[in-house]
Amino acid sequence: MSFALPEALREYIDQRVRSGHYGNTSEYLRELIRRDQDEQAKKRLRELIAEGLSSGPGRALTPKRTAQLKKQVLGERMFDAAIAALEPIERMPSMSSPRLGQLCDIPGLRSCSMPTEAAAQPGSLVTDRSLSA
Repeated sequence: MSFALPEALREYIDQRVRSGHYGNTSEYLRELIRRDQDEQAKKRLRELIAEGLSSGPGRALTPKRTAQLKKQVLGERMFDAAIAALEPIERMPSMSSPRLGQLCDIPGLRSCSMPTEAAAQPGSLVTDRSLSA
Protein backbone atom coordinates (compact mmCIF):
# COMPACT_ATOMS: atom_id res chain seq x y z
CA MET A 1 0.00 0.00 0.00
CA SER A 2 1.33 3.40 -0.82
CA PHE A 3 -0.10 6.85 -0.29
CA ALA A 4 0.99 10.46 -0.45
CA LEU A 5 1.33 12.65 2.62
CA PRO A 6 2.00 16.36 2.81
CA GLU A 7 5.51 17.21 3.94
CA ALA A 8 4.27 18.50 7.31
CA LEU A 9 2.67 15.14 8.13
CA ARG A 10 5.75 13.21 7.03
CA GLU A 11 7.91 15.38 9.28
CA TYR A 12 5.54 14.81 12.19
CA ILE A 13 5.66 11.03 11.70
CA ASP A 14 9.45 11.10 11.45
CA GLN A 15 9.59 13.12 14.67
CA ARG A 16 7.38 10.55 16.46
CA VAL A 17 9.68 7.74 15.27
CA ARG A 18 12.82 9.67 16.32
CA SER A 19 11.31 10.20 19.79
CA GLY A 20 11.89 6.48 20.39
CA HIS A 21 8.25 5.56 20.95
CA TYR A 22 8.12 3.72 17.61
CA GLY A 23 10.77 1.69 15.81
CA ASN A 24 9.74 2.88 12.37
CA THR A 25 6.99 4.53 10.37
CA SER A 26 5.06 1.28 9.95
CA GLU A 27 4.87 0.74 13.71
CA TYR A 28 3.49 4.24 14.14
CA LEU A 29 0.84 3.74 11.45
CA ARG A 30 -0.14 0.32 12.83
CA GLU A 31 -0.61 1.90 16.26
CA LEU A 32 -2.86 4.60 14.77
CA ILE A 33 -4.94 1.96 13.01
CA ARG A 34 -5.27 -0.12 16.21
CA ARG A 35 -6.39 2.97 18.12
CA ASP A 36 -8.97 3.71 15.43
CA GLN A 37 -10.23 0.12 15.57
CA ASP A 38 -10.56 0.38 19.37
CA GLU A 39 -12.41 3.67 19.06
CA GLN A 40 -14.81 2.22 16.48
CA ALA A 41 -15.48 -0.78 18.75
CA LYS A 42 -16.20 1.56 21.68
CA LYS A 43 -18.50 3.62 19.48
CA ARG A 44 -20.40 0.48 18.44
CA LEU A 45 -20.70 -0.62 22.06
CA ARG A 46 -22.09 2.81 23.02
CA GLU A 47 -24.61 2.54 20.17
CA LEU A 48 -25.70 -0.92 21.35
CA ILE A 49 -26.05 0.28 24.93
CA ALA A 50 -28.15 3.26 23.81
CA GLU A 51 -30.30 0.94 21.68
CA GLY A 52 -30.79 -1.38 24.64
CA LEU A 53 -31.70 1.46 26.99
CA SER A 54 -34.24 2.86 24.54
CA SER A 55 -35.82 -0.55 23.83
CA GLY A 56 -38.05 -0.42 26.90
CA PRO A 57 -37.98 -1.81 30.41
CA GLY A 58 -35.73 -4.74 31.13
CA ARG A 59 -36.90 -8.22 32.04
CA ALA A 60 -35.53 -10.47 34.73
CA LEU A 61 -33.33 -13.24 33.39
CA THR A 62 -35.16 -16.25 34.74
CA PRO A 63 -34.20 -19.86 34.02
CA LYS A 64 -37.20 -20.05 31.66
CA ARG A 65 -36.05 -16.96 29.74
CA THR A 66 -32.49 -18.30 29.63
CA ALA A 67 -33.79 -21.53 28.07
CA GLN A 68 -35.81 -19.53 25.51
CA LEU A 69 -32.75 -17.49 24.53
CA LYS A 70 -30.60 -20.62 24.21
CA LYS A 71 -33.24 -22.25 22.02
CA GLN A 72 -33.44 -19.16 19.83
CA VAL A 73 -29.65 -18.90 19.44
CA LEU A 74 -29.25 -22.62 18.77
CA GLY A 75 -32.05 -22.46 16.21
CA GLU A 76 -30.33 -19.66 14.32
CA ARG A 77 -26.99 -21.46 14.59
CA MET A 78 -28.56 -24.67 13.29
CA PHE A 79 -30.13 -22.84 10.34
CA ASP A 80 -26.87 -21.09 9.40
CA ALA A 81 -24.95 -24.35 9.75
CA ALA A 82 -27.47 -26.21 7.61
CA ILE A 83 -27.19 -23.66 4.82
CA ALA A 84 -23.37 -23.79 4.96
CA ALA A 85 -23.37 -27.59 4.92
CA LEU A 86 -25.86 -27.90 2.07
CA GLU A 87 -24.03 -25.63 -0.37
CA PRO A 88 -21.37 -28.21 -1.36
CA ILE A 89 -24.01 -30.93 -1.55
CA GLU A 90 -25.99 -28.89 -4.05
CA ARG A 91 -22.87 -28.76 -6.22
CA MET A 92 -22.19 -32.53 -5.83
CA PRO A 93 -25.49 -34.25 -4.92
CA SER A 94 -23.95 -37.72 -4.62
CA MET A 95 -21.81 -36.77 -1.61
CA SER A 96 -22.79 -36.42 2.01
CA SER A 97 -21.21 -34.12 4.54
CA PRO A 98 -20.53 -34.26 8.29
CA ARG A 99 -20.05 -30.47 8.19
CA LEU A 100 -23.53 -29.77 9.51
CA GLY A 101 -22.90 -31.90 12.59
CA GLN A 102 -19.55 -30.22 13.14
CA LEU A 103 -20.99 -26.73 12.84
CA CYS A 104 -23.89 -27.54 15.16
CA ASP A 105 -21.73 -29.58 17.52
CA ILE A 106 -24.04 -32.58 17.08
CA PRO A 107 -21.94 -35.74 16.50
CA GLY A 108 -23.37 -38.04 13.85
CA LEU A 109 -25.51 -35.43 12.11
CA ARG A 110 -24.84 -35.40 8.38
CA SER A 111 -26.45 -33.78 5.39
CA CYS A 112 -26.83 -35.59 2.12
CA SER A 113 -29.03 -36.04 -0.93
CA MET A 114 -31.57 -38.80 -0.54
CA PRO A 115 -32.52 -40.81 -3.65
CA THR A 116 -35.82 -42.06 -2.19
CA GLU A 117 -39.19 -40.55 -3.04
CA ALA A 118 -39.83 -39.70 0.61
CA ALA A 119 -36.77 -37.47 0.70
CA ALA A 120 -36.36 -36.48 -2.93
CA GLN A 121 -35.24 -32.95 -2.09
CA PRO A 122 -31.46 -32.40 -2.23
CA GLY A 123 -30.03 -31.51 1.13
CA SER A 124 -32.23 -33.71 3.31
CA LEU A 125 -30.86 -34.08 6.81
CA VAL A 126 -30.09 -37.49 8.22
CA THR A 127 -27.99 -39.04 10.98
CA ASP A 128 -25.20 -41.60 10.56
CA ARG A 129 -27.64 -44.27 11.78
CA SER A 130 -30.11 -43.60 8.97
CA LEU A 131 -27.30 -43.71 6.40
CA SER A 132 -26.50 -47.29 7.38
CA ALA A 133 -30.15 -48.39 7.30
